[in-house]
Amino acid sequence: MVFFCSEFNYIKFGLVNNMDRLNNIIVGVDFSDFSQTALDQARRMARWNQSDLHVMHVLDKLVVKKLGTSLGGSLEELSQNVLDTTKERIRELFTAEPLEQRKESLVSVPSDTQERRRQDQRRVELKVDVVIGEPFREIMRRVQDVHADLLILGSNGMSDPRRGLGEVAAQCVRKAPCRVMVVRKSQVEPFSDVLACVDFSDSSDRVVEQAIRVAGQDQARLHLAHMFMPPWNILHYKSPTAAGSPDFQKQYRENLLGQLKKYLQKHENDIGDLRVECRLVEGPRPVDGIIDYVQKNSVDLVLIGTRGKTGMKEKILGTLAERVVNHAPVSVLVLKPEGTLC
Repeated sequence: MVFFCSEFNYIKFGLVNNMDRLNNIIVGVDFSDFSQTALDQARRMARWNQSDLHVMHVLDKLVVKKLGTSLGGSLEELSQNVLDTTKERIRELFTAEPLEQRKESLVSVPSDTQERRRQDQRRVELKVDVVIGEPFREIMRRVQDVHADLLILGSNGMSDPRRGLGEVAAQCVRKAPCRVMVVRKSQVEPFSDVLACVDFSDSSDRVVEQAIRVAGQDQARLHLAHMFMPPWNILHYKSPTAAGSPDFQKQYRENLLGQLKKYLQKHENDIGDLRVECRLVEGPRPVDGIIDYVQKNSVDLVLIGTRGKTGMKEKILGTLAERVVNHAPVSVLVLKPEGTLC
C-alpha cells in the first residue's frame, strides 16, 4: 500500500453553526455492553443537536411466546408485564444522568420542540419505545414513523464480534433510509480523529458536512481522504506510455487533491478551529486503504457514504460501506444520498 499525503492544513474559518440539527435520533438497546456504548454516544449526539432521543428495545416475539408457554397463563398479560418491566429498566439507565439539560437563566421550558430549539433552550426529550416483534422490522418501522435522522446501534449484540457485524446492525446499514452509526464497544470517549471517506459521488458532500459537524462537536482532528487505484498500475498502462510518466502521475494526484479540497471550500463557513488534513491513499482495494489509514492515524470514527444500490449483485457482494463497517476496528457512520429510499 502506497500513501501519498498532503501536509497538514490548519484551517480557521467560521463556527460550526450553519448545519441542520438532527431532530430525531433512535438508539437500539439490548442491554449488552455494545449497546451501552452506543447509548452513551447517542446521549452526546442528542445533546449536541437538542434532538429527541428514542431509546428502542425489541423483544423477539418468539422468545415471548415460548416464555408464555413455559409459564402458562395469559400471553397478553405476560407480554404487557414484560413490556412494562423493560421500559422501567431503560429509564433506570438515565437515573444517574438525566437527559434533560436547561439553561439556568430559564424559568420555564416550552413544551413544543421547535419553539424550544428556536429559543436555544437546551433540553432533550427521552422517548422510550419497547415493542414485541421482529427486531429489524420494528426498528425500520420506528425509523419511518418518527422520520429519524440518525440510527445508532452497537456493532454486535449477543453475537461474537470476531464473526463480523451483528445481523440486525448489518441489515440496518444496508436498508435504513437514514444515517446509521455503528459503535464499537471500546468507543466510550469523545472522538479524537474523524475520517471522511470521499469518493466524489453524490454521498460525498453529505459525508464531509456530517464529518465537520462531528469533529467540531468533539474538537477532533478532521481527515478527508480519497482512496484510489492508480491507473498506471492497471494492466493497460504497463506498457511505456505518457500515462505512466512521473509528470502525469504528479498531475493526476494534484487534480484529485484539488477536488478533495473543494469540499472544504464549500463548507468553509462551517469549519471552526479544526485541524483539517487532506490525503490521497493509493491501493488496489478501497476497503484495505481505509482500514490501513485508520490504524496508522489513530482514527476512531469513519464516515462513509453509500450510493443506495439494492441490486442483487450488491446483496451478494456487499457494498463498500458494509465491508468497512464489518472490518474496521472503529465506529462507523454510514450516510446515503439525499432522497434515498429502501
